[in-house]
Formats: sequence, structure tokens, C-alpha cells
Amino acid sequence: MEEEIVLVNKITIKVNNDCVIKGALQNQKKIVSDDLKYNINDMLIVDRLEETIEYYHNIFAGNQISVKYHLEEYIQMLLDDLDARTLFLEKGNAPEDAVFEEGVTSIYEITIEAAGMETRTIQGRYCMEELPKDYAKFINLIVKAFKQFETWGDIFNPALYAKPLRTKSDLIYCAVEFGGHSKEYHYITDDDTIDEGDTVIVPVGKDNRETEATVVEKIYCKENDVPYPLSKVKKIIRKIESISGITPDLIEGLVGKRIKIVCEDYLSYIGIANNFKYNEEDNDFEFYLQTDEENIHFYDYEIRKIEVKEE
Repeated sequence: MEEEIVLVNKITIKVNNDCVIKGALQNQKKIVSDDLKYNINDMLIVDRLEETIEYYHNIFAGNQISVKYHLEEYIQMLLDDLDARTLFLEKGNAPEDAVFEEGVTSIYEITIEAAGMETRTIQGRYCMEELPKDYAKFINLIVKAFKQFETWGDIFNPALYAKPLRTKSDLIYCAVEFGGHSKEYHYITDDDTIDEGDTVIVPVGKDNRETEATVVEKIYCKENDVPYPLSKVKKIIRKIESISGITPDLIEGLVGKRIKIVCEDYLSYIGIANNFKYNEEDNDFEFYLQTDEENIHFYDYEIRKIEVKEE
């Protein structure tokens, strides 16, 4: 019978950097100040009982950056597969002839707390050779959490604080681009769900052939203040629906198909999905997108939405 793991309750990681800059201020050949000494230190706390991730970054005296995430189920899920008895147990030592950066001393301390087990502390110099073998994997999980839940709220959203209220008489103009070209063309629409980054079908040319374009700007304007004459502007035919609920099964089912990926930074790429890999242990996945120019690697957390270009 497989022995049950000892669940981790709390992990605290501290990294301390002491730095010295020789002869910090010089006037030609004359040193006019002593060596400059400064300290930078980080602390990361993952707490099952508090259901939080906390990160502190101290930059010189009196300058501290901190962030705290309260994530009820996520913290438990993140820690459930870690055994407190073996986590960060295996670590190495830097070779005797290793060359460290002059004037820099970087050390770490990791503390693991679990019910029914004495608190365990691991220490060393903050380098690959002296860190625990599974440290990078754990930190990548934290990075993934930060990327998944990081958000700029309404305080910083110009779409709210710099956008006047729309009136019923306002017209909706959209500036679009074709195939990533810099020139923009304006179309009108009644569909207020269309937004920047969406793919739309628009009429082009004298024969009004249906063509895909990407919306790069959405404008509400009065009839006497339009970016392109109302008598000449054409109307968007429709918006191409996208998929925002990205799952491993969805991506695996799209392998071999032509898709458009819109990333979290709103950059978009079109190509054939291939080389899908699912990591069951970390519950994440990765794949490649073969475009006309290159085969681009994607992780699940980088994707904002997907459009299927062909069945």
C-alpha cells in the first residue's frame, strides 16, 4: 500500500544579496568615496492555512515592494502533491574552483513547515549547484500562478477612466488591419460586442468580397465627428467567434488544424497546431504553432483566446 505523503503547510524562501562596488565614485584617477555597499533581499511565503502567496522585494533601505494573493483552492492544489519529507531534500555543492561574481554574496534559506514534522531548513549559496534539485520546478509553479492571476484592476484601466459614456445616438467605428499591415481602414458596426483584437469579416473592393481583418481600435463618435465619411464607410459583416475557455482537451483536438492564437499581450499568430504535450503532474500543457515563417512554442498560460480557421 502506497504511503500517504506529509502535506506541506508552509514554505518560506529567503534570498539575500550583499553587494560591494569598489571605489563607487571616482574623479579621474582619484577615488572620492569609499566602496558602495548595498543589500537586496527577497522573501516568498506560500501558506496552506492562510491560503496565500506573499512576495516581498526589498530594494535598498526604505524601498519595499510587496504583493499578496489570497487564492482559496489554488494554494491547496499547488501544495497537495508536495511531500514535506522529501521536498528540497536533495541539493549539491558548488565545485571548489567555481568562480563567483566579485563583490556579490548571494545566499538562500528555505523553511518547510508541516503538521507532525519538525520544521526543516535548507541553506546555501543561491546558485544552481547549491539549490535543491527540485527548486526550479517549484518556482515555475509560482511564476505560473502569478501570470495566471496577475491583473491590473479598474483603477488602471483607461477603457474606463479615459472613455466618455456612450449615448444612443453614437456611431460605432472600428479601425481594422489586414494581415498585419500597418495601414488601417475604418468600418462601421451595430455590434457593440466587437472589440480590439477581434477578427471580423468585412466587405472589400468594388465587388465587396468577404475578407478577414483584425480590429485594432474601436471608436464611439458623433455623426459630425467621424474618422471616415459616413456616406462612404462600409459595414462589418460579422465577428468571428473565438474560444476563451482553453483546456488541454481542446488544444489536443485542434492538433493538425489551422488556428489563430491571441496571446495575453494581444499579439496574434496563425498556423497549424502540432507537438501537443500534457504534463499531468503539473496540470499544464504546451504545443507548437507552425506558421508560414517559424514553429512557435506556446504554454497554456500564454493564450488568451483561439479562433479555428478551418474544420
